[in-house]
Parts: sequence; C-alpha cells; structure tokens
Amino acid sequence: MVVSVKSNDAVRMRLEAVEGLLRLHERWNEVSETVASARDRHDAVAKLREQPFGFSDLQAEHILDCRIGLRTELGRRQLLDERQALLDQLDS
Repeated sequence: MVVSVKSNDAVRMRLEAVEGLLRLHERWNEVSETVASARDRHDAVAKLREQPFGFSDLQAEHILDCRIGLRTELGRRQLLDERQALLDQLDS
C-alpha cells in the first residue's frame, strides 16, 4: 500500500510540473524576460513565484531547467499528452 501512495505522490508532483510547463508555453515571452532580468537562479525562482505568474517552487525549478525545444508545437502536444496520461493514472 505504501508503494501506491508514493506512486500517486510522484504522479501528482509530475502533474504539477507539467501543468507549470504548459502555463509557461502560454506566457513564454513574459517568463523569458523575467528570468533574463533575474540576478541568479534563486532570484528567478522568486520572481516566477510572484504575481502575475504564481508558479510553485516545483514549477519554477522545472521552468528554469526546461529545454528550448519545449517551445515547439510538438513539445506542447507532448506535454498535453503527458498531462492526460498522468490524470488517467490518478483516476485508475
């Protein structure tokens, strides 16, 4: 039983990260400018957590680690597919 709880926790964490990356996709230019203006990684995370973005720590860290290829339409579709698979996994 403990294994499935950890598994669900891991799925929820990944879902949170994917949802943040999908929100990034919608606001790429704003987020890019905000990150570029940050003094360092810690400052970038702090700025991404503030309004107007309101990303979680987990989402902000994933945003800073994402590859530029994520910006493509294929990258967005892959994230949408992954989000659906994660939601399906949680529902089962």
